[in-house]
Amino acid sequence: MNKIIQFLANKYIFVINAYYFYKNSGYFKTHHFEITIKNKFNLSFEWKNHQQYIKSKQEILDKEKEQISPEEFIKFSLKQCRHCVFIVFDCGDSNRFVQFWLADGKIDLSWPVMKTNKLKKYTYPMLGVLNELDIHKLSFYPKKPKMLPYYEVDESEKFIDYKIYFKQNIDDASAFTILVFKEVFKQNLKDLRFEIA
Repeated sequence: MNKIIQFLANKYIFVINAYYFYKNSGYFKTHHFEITIKNKFNLSFEWKNHQQYIKSKQEILDKEKEQISPEEFIKFSLKQCRHCVFIVFDCGDSNRFVQFWLADGKIDLSWPVMKTNKLKKYTYPMLGVLNELDIHKLSFYPKKPKMLPYYEVDESEKFIDYKIYFKQNIDDASAFTILVFKEVFKQNLKDLRFEIA
């Protein structure tokens, strides 16, 4: 029993040291350290560059997409890709999409209203979805919420970007995506596609 505890303690120390060593360098931003548990107590460690990481996640998602419902797949994707730069979902029309930025383990959404996409006419219904999920504009709160999702509007001459900060709330991010495709875009989730980077 002591050998097992010592083994796990050594692995833990290694992981902590590796994390803090690479966290503050550019190397950490382009490489991924993954720990997986196989056969109960068999730990596996993998160090991948970002291209290898994306390729492995693509393979996992492609396989899982065939086995679970689109609703479950959205949540699964957000969990699996939490260290990707972004994931974009659409249902066959690349001008109607839901785009998450996932860097730093957060789930942020960008709804960019531009001439080159079709999101403008869907913006008010999208805000209705946020209201339905009890997600409010930052100005609604007396101070910036630490745990609750909220949104801000960033306006420039070229476009308006609704930035929705889901924090780490995968349930709200998944529900938002599902409702936007079903109720706002009126699309069939069976046509769901994704792109990660």
